[in-house]
Amino acid sequence: MYSEAHIQCVISYHHEVLGQKVTKKQAREMIMLSDTDITREQYMQFPADWCKSHTDCWAQIVDSWQRPEAYVERRRRRENRLAATRGASHHQGSVPLPGYMDTYRKTHGNVPISEYVGYALANKGRASDPNNVYNPQDGPDAYTNTAAYEKMSATAGT
Repeated sequence: MYSEAHIQCVISYHHEVLGQKVTKKQAREMIMLSDTDITREQYMQFPADWCKSHTDCWAQIVDSWQRPEAYVERRRRRENRLAATRGASHHQGSVPLPGYMDTYRKTHGNVPISEYVGYALANKGRASDPNNVYNPQDGPDAYTNTAAYEKMSATAGT
């Protein structure tokens, strides 16, 4: 609700005041930098419906959005989201782990696997891939999304 209100203000201002169509994607880009964001006064013209009767609260929310650190934080979080989505974190899709394991067993000659091995394999590859075989010699990199692993390693030191 909070972040949607932020984006909606930018869209509403551009539509109602400037007569320009701004998409959510464009608005998300605009709020990344103070140079492309709208001003405090412009935000105050379009309070969220749930905050219209509390202008003092709305002003504090807007002020928090426009702190220099807030712009840095939004860009950092965006970079983290993009880094985490470079590859699949696992290969089971919307199927729960037991379903992934059933598919694995069916396509690999009913080989028995534990939940631990099933989880590792789900992070390694598709259940139906004949080359997706558990091997403890492969090491953790074979069973982890590299982008997510790098992000996790980088933030562990902070």
